Amino acid sequence: MTGVDWGQALQVGIFGFLLVVLVLATLAVCMWLVGWIFNRPFNIKNLFKRDKKPSDNSENEPEEEPEYNPQYKIDDIERYE
Repeated sequence: MTGVDWGQALQVGIFGFLLVVLVLATLAVCMWLVGWIFNRPFNIKNLFKRDKKPSDNSENEPEEEPEYNPQYKIDDIERYE
């Protein structure tokens, strides 16, 4: 049986632990800097939000709905369910 050099094992363990802490701290600072640069939190609702376009209709009347076209009527709806 070989002996374990506990001094070296302790050095390797401490070095690995400090390396992980250093990497996590670096990532946290980088994330803080990115948030500070953009100066707003990331919100998925605002990402896909559309701006309202002004209406061409000057009287603010609702737009006319398209009329019914029997050419596109589906007769056998059971087939599509």
